Amino acid sequence: MKEYLYVKLLLYAYPKLGMLEESSRSSAEIKAALSFRTQCDAYTAAVKVADEVLMAERLRALAEAIGEIVEECTEGERFLLEYRYFRRKGELGSFAGKCPVRCTKRTYFRLQEYLLSKMAAKLAARGYTRERVIEEFGEYPPFRRVYRALKEGKERAVVLKRKRQEPGLCQKSSDGETRGFLPRRMSTAMARTARTAAQIATICTGEGETAGEAAGGSSVSPETCFR
Repeated sequence: MKEYLYVKLLLYAYPKLGMLEESSRSSAEIKAALSFRTQCDAYTAAVKVADEVLMAERLRALAEAIGEIVEECTEGERFLLEYRYFRRKGELGSFAGKCPVRCTKRTYFRLQEYLLSKMAAKLAARGYTRERVIEEFGEYPPFRRVYRALKEGKERAVVLKRKRQEPGLCQKSSDGETRGFLPRRMSTAMARTARTAAQIATICTGEGETAGEAAGGSSVSPETCFR
């Protein structure tokens, strides 16, 4: 499913898009206000401000597109998205006691694979192909870090570890009773579930960030990053 890594990137980023948009708008205001202190020429300073404003608009449009897609999903699909990617405390907690998905561990991963391909198709229908994601977000440091982790097989590093108390999936046992299982880790996945909510996803950590990345620069081209 490597061809869908960019879709995973967008899904993991979705809960944070509003925060990232606000950050870009604030950065544009700060750069504009302090432009008199910059050592570059006026044109270059203006371009930097414009880039921040443009990124904010791109993040806003992306959030709206994904939000529309989520609204079109079934209750079960929304649960699977919240459970694996979004992990929003309030939204996931609302499913406690009424889990809409009952399946085995194997079926769970098959459902997630199918849902990922479906999300890719719906994103493409709104213009968000892999090529567009590369063009618009390939040099954006928060996205670049997450994509690098996914590409290197470090998906668990993208989000916080789960808690045993959060809502999980329901599995039918041989005696007909409904029992819970919780894939805490993507590889070995299995733990009992209980009542409360999940910790919110964290996608934008600065761990391992270079000085160039912190300044918004990049030593890696978009094509190299998303390849």
